[in-house]
Amino acid sequence: MNIDWNWFFSSFSQSAAALLGIIGAFIISRLIGIDEKCKNLESEFDLLVLNYKRIKETLSVRRFKWINRILLKHDDDLIKQIKKREYENLTNDQILEKLYKQDHRLYKSDEVVLNTFQEIYNENKPEKEPDFQPGEIRIVRPEITLPKIAPKGTWDKVSAEKDLINKYIIDAAESIRKFELNLNNIGNFESSLKTIRLIVWTLILAFPILVIYPLHFLPLKIGNSPEITFNLFYIVENIATLENILLLIFMVTVSSIFTYFLFLIRHIKTTLKKIEESNLEEYRKIESYCPYYRE
Repeated sequence: MNIDWNWFFSSFSQSAAALLGIIGAFIISRLIGIDEKCKNLESEFDLLVLNYKRIKETLSVRRFKWINRILLKHDDDLIKQIKKREYENLTNDQILEKLYKQDHRLYKSDEVVLNTFQEIYNENKPEKEPDFQPGEIRIVRPEITLPKIAPKGTWDKVSAEKDLINKYIIDAAESIRKFELNLNNIGNFESSLKTIRLIVWTLILAFPILVIYPLHFLPLKIGNSPEITFNLFYIVENIATLENILLLIFMVTVSSIFTYFLFLIRHIKTTLKKIEESNLEEYRKIESYCPYYRE
């Protein structure tokens, strides 16, 4: 039975070209979409950094130390504890731990907390207990501690200041969430690029084998079978024909297009790497925005 090789090679090349074209179109559209999203990701990151600096600068002028001083100076329980000698023989670290633990409203400002505590302690430290002689009777007057009343409007100012601080702390938490999302998107894009790069290489190799190579046999005389030769002289002689020169130009053109997208993948990966390296850990830690913050 005679096989019409012209029909076979023509149909085979057309089918392969159609399949590779569909895959190529999908991959290229996907890659262009990733490139656009990558540019948006880069612009978004720059805006996030600007927002980080704005929040940090805004929190830096808030009155954390002033609030701590007000809270400590008008803490009646603290004064009672001092008079009961609960802070005697404690180190600075132990004092700080105790103060922070019993009043969650305090912001982390060790120096101010210790200095304010020392002022309060000096004002309210208990007197040395008198030495009693055996059989001696003395009348001890009970010590009455009057609560300290803050000037009018003080607590309203504290409340307003804390509301502002809380607002910017919420902004900082949202900023951290966006930085983490930005970093996760980079990981997702890198995973997609690995798959796309593999497919593009497959297209580059498959196109000359599945499309160009079958076409170079055409036309064949009916009843003749194609012959494969490794004779270098014959191969060079056949390449010099107009038909094969056109096929070669076609192959180089299509392969160049696919190769361009390999360079585009490399450019996108470089951009993603730059964003990833710029996404510093400090952008994703609440302490970087506000060193006074305590959970």
